[in-house]
Amino acid sequence: MMTLRNRRQKTVGAFGEVEKGGFGTSLLAVNTAGPLRLLAKLGTATEDLFEYPAGYAFFGLKLDKNSVTSTTKCETATGYVTFVDIQDATTLNEKGDKVSSPAYSGEGPFKPTLPTGARGGLGPWLLKINSDNTGCSEAERGKVTISNVSLYFPTLSGLVATGQFVGKYVQPTDGTVAPCPAGGVELAISQPGINLTLGTTPELDNGTTGKNAFICFVSSNNYVFPKTAPTWAPFSDFTKSEKPGIWKD
Repeated sequence: MMTLRNRRQKTVGAFGEVEKGGFGTSLLAVNTAGPLRLLAKLGTATEDLFEYPAGYAFFGLKLDKNSVTSTTKCETATGYVTFVDIQDATTLNEKGDKVSSPAYSGEGPFKPTLPTGARGGLGPWLLKINSDNTGCSEAERGKVTISNVSLYFPTLSGLVATGQFVGKYVQPTDGTVAPCPAGGVELAISQPGINLTLGTTPELDNGTTGKNAFICFVSSNNYVFPKTAPTWAPFSDFTKSEKPGIWKD
């Protein structure tokens, strides 16, 4: 049995293939700290394009490199957002009707038919996280960039969002302090690197004007875990189905 290692385990290759029997890190990041809202200017007014409730935006991350932090050199962790699952939002369509507004990243086996410019299938989003130590300049300290972004919103007038998100790294806490006990990303409100096919001057917030949205690390294959291990139990047959299990009869 391999000894558990943290996510500084040395990795090689584009998707975290590892050498000498070690392993890299896969992480799940979710907007557990609050909603995630995208706004843009439509004409002269700033309007909500969508708002996703807390816990409904999922990001699968693969960490490729995570150098030890330094006070003399600006070290950068790199990786990939390999899948995106954003769901359960309610927004208005062009007729003013409330509709569900899922978002598709164009990856995975269930690719939607994307319009011209949606850039579906261009591969994972690229992730860079600067060290928040003094080796990085104040402006670059803890900076997070997520590039190669491509999102398609089929029920929102076919909105396509492409480009680069920016934010700031959030350190883990002792598990008792919000917003991200295991660390995460505080998304910047202004997102000039994102291009929209509907509206201009995109912004991200937590549903309240001027309040940042957070994407928090909630699980990892070898690093993020609570102080006390979870207690696992069999599925309960709460529906009293003929064949208990994951699938509903």
